[in-house]
Amino acid sequence: MAGSTLKDLQLNIEPGLTVLAIRRDGGYVYRPRGAVRLVAGDEIIASGPEEGQALLAAMCGWELLEDEGGEDELVPVG
Repeated sequence: MAGSTLKDLQLNIEPGLTVLAIRRDGGYVYRPRGAVRLVAGDEIIASGPEEGQALLAAMCGWELLEDEGGEDELVPVG
């Protein structure tokens, strides 16, 4: 995802996620617009339908799993 803009990712179209902020270098980019280009190490903070969580996790190189307690857990792919 590094090098892509938010517009390139089309998260607002499918599955309907809204990017609220990007955590970058110890700070935040709030309400980022589509032209914002992601860099390595960015953390996306988004809101939207539950089914979008797994898709966003996969796009970021993570897998969304449910732990023994029924809580969601992010695990690196591979």
